[in-house]
Amino acid sequence: MRLDKDLGGLLPHLDKKVGRGNYVVALSADHGVVPIPEDMQKTGADAGLLHLPEVQERIEKALEPFNYASLRLRASPAVIFILPRRL
Repeated sequence: MRLDKDLGGLLPHLDKKVGRGNYVVALSADHGVVPIPEDMQKTGADAGLLHLPEVQERIEKALEPFNYASLRLRASPAVIFILPRRL
């Protein structure tokens, strides 16, 4: 809906400033939307959400034998970084 509103403002603006028929608008989309976990669960799929603090805690526990105190763990929704404390 937001895109509709944005285009509804952009196209008349281009018509006025550039002239109707004097420009090309190309749209592209990444349709990589993942299914909603709760909806997948309703179908019987083993689905859920990752809670980063829990993931970080489990990773830290798994790294304990490797002297985790000397490592820095940073997590975001897309990436988990394990870095030396000092670079």
